[in-house]
Amino acid sequence: MKYIPKIPDGDVNKPKTSILREFIFILFVLFLFIFIIYICLGFVVDILVEKVPSDIEEIIGYSYIKNFEGKRLTKKEIKLQKFLDELVSFTDMKNRKFKVRILETENVNALAMPGGNIIVFSGLFKKINSENQLAYVLSHELGHFAHRDHLRAIGRGLILSFISIVLFGADNFYNKTMSKSLIGIQLKYTREQEKKADLFAVDLLNKKYKNVSGITDLLEKFGKYEQVPKSLTFFVTHPHYTDRIKIIQQYIKNNNYKITKEKSLDPIYKKN
Repeated sequence: MKYIPKIPDGDVNKPKTSILREFIFILFVLFLFIFIIYICLGFVVDILVEKVPSDIEEIIGYSYIKNFEGKRLTKKEIKLQKFLDELVSFTDMKNRKFKVRILETENVNALAMPGGNIIVFSGLFKKINSENQLAYVLSHELGHFAHRDHLRAIGRGLILSFISIVLFGADNFYNKTMSKSLIGIQLKYTREQEKKADLFAVDLLNKKYKNVSGITDLLEKFGKYEQVPKSLTFFVTHPHYTDRIKIIQQYIKNNNYKITKEKSLDPIYKKN
């Protein structure tokens, strides 16, 4: 019998499957694996956060407020501290010590920092028209402390950094790309906590004033300066102001909270 060799196909060197498709599949599996690890470690962070002693938190918080160290309190800060202490007396955090400082800037914001520290931007006072609205801002930040959101955010940030460094090493293109890919997950978590802080503030205002006046008016005012379209709120930390207002209005209705006349704001807050 005569042997006749088989002539190979013309595409013998071509892969049977798409290299691009395999690459995309590998990336998907890798991202899914990282996402699962992130979620699992996130649950661990939530458990550990509840066990962090307040003195350890103060040590962590010092690095955030050391620029205020040694600076004398202004009359406005002394007044604001007394007001904050009064609000704390209506919460379950009476045994914790909270400090508030004012940062001179035109920005309109307030921040809850580790260690019970609240930073209020001076530009905020130009937008606030009543004591109720000031109480809402401070109560919202107290809500973050009640839920220990600042420590959770720090823990999740460390997880993201750890995962990126383990996979790709420190300070390289892949590390930065992975961090940006996962940042949306962290932002979503933060938006949920913002909603809880809002509702905490509503409850606290009702305890202090027996009404919840001024909250939605203030959010409407803040909304005029919001530059991010509602369709892009996935990429920011706070829910869109219209969503916040709807949630708060429904919460007020469900709890039969009253909306009456707001209390006048002390003129000292409007002074430069």
